Amino acid sequence: MHGTIEVELATRILVPKPDSSTEVRFLSSARLRFSPNAAANWRSGLEAAGAAAARRLQAELTGLLLPACRLPLRLAGELS
Repeated sequence: MHGTIEVELATRILVPKPDSSTEVRFLSSARLRFSPNAAANWRSGLEAAGAAAARRLQAELTGLLLPACRLPLRLAGELS
């Protein structure tokens, strides 16, 4: 697999135990293989999604954008 880039995605799960505590486990949830060009495109997409989420959070924190959970009831009814 010359030139292939491999990415392994992990999932964190909480497993309840009989003594009412929880155990944290990590599982491999996916293995992705990319060509170098595809890996660069995937990374660009992740960075763009992160930047969009950061802009939205910044807008909410500065009061420029109201999250859906804070809409007045009359507006929430009008949206559906």
